[in-house]
Amino acid sequence: MNNEPELELLLDKDLKPIVNGTKNKILHVAIDLFSQRGYRGVSIRQITGEVGIKESSLYKHFQNKDEILDTIFANFKVEVVKILPPEERIEQVALMMGPREFLERGLQNFMNHINNLTMRKIWRILYNELFSDERARRIYFETIIKLTIDRVGAIFEKMMELGKIPKKDAKMLSAEYHYTVFALVMEYNVLKFEGKSTDEIEQRLRDHIEFFINAIS
Repeated sequence: MNNEPELELLLDKDLKPIVNGTKNKILHVAIDLFSQRGYRGVSIRQITGEVGIKESSLYKHFQNKDEILDTIFANFKVEVVKILPPEERIEQVALMMGPREFLERGLQNFMNHINNLTMRKIWRILYNELFSDERARRIYFETIIKLTIDRVGAIFEKMMELGKIPKKDAKMLSAEYHYTVFALVMEYNVLKFEGKSTDEIEQRLRDHIEFFINAIS
């Protein structure tokens, strides 16, 4: 039995709350199938068969398969942004934490996110669609990479003003930290998909924080 937490998707593609249980079930089934077979490898008939409804019933909730993927990506983007410190709290975070605590807290937030079974499935969908779907590329490059580097860079900038980090190019410092993390995250997801141990990757993520802190001290 899988004891990992399951995310209950509650937003439609326009980020409005979903109160319909069948619509949520369609999303969860689609996530499961898309992550296993790829978006193009799954038909509406296969989705409705797993949900236990007629194809005509699905169209009461989604116009087509593309709208289902839109909704999945919209929910995923919301959850990814939640990992990052809110923009309005940048100064507060920099005041309250040192760089080590900040990075360790960020890693823990990410591990909580990635250990959600639904999120991990959507990560696989995202990776699968990077070369064929502009929406996947937009989320990966604009939200996962650019927004993360910019948001953390802004916090590093504030920490430099407070004397907690030596003065450097804050955005470059954030990029240097995160590109290693992005690579390790992909490795983590692949190992999870294959059912292999991620202990070594998790240790490498912790070691990366230690190395980074020593490098900027």
